[in-house]
Amino acid sequence: MDVVAETVDQTHSVAADLLESLQPQDNQATVVGFSGPLGAGKTEFIRGLLRSAGIESAVTSPTYTIETVYKLPKTSFDHAYHVDAYRLEDGSDLQDIGFENRLTDPKNLVLVEWADSVAGKLSEKTISVDISIKDDKRVIAIKHEQGE
Repeated sequence: MDVVAETVDQTHSVAADLLESLQPQDNQATVVGFSGPLGAGKTEFIRGLLRSAGIESAVTSPTYTIETVYKLPKTSFDHAYHVDAYRLEDGSDLQDIGFENRLTDPKNLVLVEWADSVAGKLSEKTISVDISIKDDKRVIAIKHEQGE
């Protein structure tokens, strides 16, 4: 599914729609992997998703801390793990934060910026969100594991 967003509010609306469509899986976390060039809007999309999940605190990219954890008050998930893999060369740093454990809990929502750089560490059922810029608009392509 491809959507064109002309404003930040439209980007947040697409993010809220995605969150609404997500349900915990039976035996693993729900993983959403984000890709796109620097400045395309990956963090902004995640900000909109987390806002619609009830997060009122500031949402920034955890570029230097690698991960930020949020308790989700308004969803069927317990926690969101916002991971920024931009600085990771091969994903080995993910082991240091217990990333594999995050993937085993069905009540976790794992949001990974720069997912391409750690693709081998992600679930086969990872939902892909690719954001690109065309004519000053965000083109958001969302693909579920079934190839939607």
